[in-house]
Amino acid sequence: MGEIKFGPARIPSRESPEAAIEGLLERGLSACEIDFETKFWMDYDFASRLGALARGDRATATTYLARGLPSEAFMDSSARILSVRPASAGGEQYKVTADVTTSSGEYYITFMLQPGTGGLQITDHYAIKP
Repeated sequence: MGEIKFGPARIPSRESPEAAIEGLLERGLSACEIDFETKFWMDYDFASRLGALARGDRATATTYLARGLPSEAFMDSSARILSVRPASAGGEQYKVTADVTTSSGEYYITFMLQPGTGGLQITDHYAIKP
């Protein structure tokens, strides 16, 4: 017989898959429903990382994150790093911001890192065009 899982009627956080899983574990829960009643808000990358983290497979979740998002098509062979700024984000988390220039313009890319089994791991990232 399978084990009974308990959880809320929605994902505890839409901020990131990591925050969603942490929200469940902090409450001692083992499952949740995915809430799409108002709109379909979850993209493929979020869903892939959430699934990998829910299975306890942080390495695969990191692979999904490192692969980049479709919105990051601006990263091409012309990409050059202009500067890198690391900063503490509280506790053992770090924020690294890089100024990057590509054939389609300049971008600020921010990476959030935290300690993992193999050293620091990227837990989230995003890019903006100033």
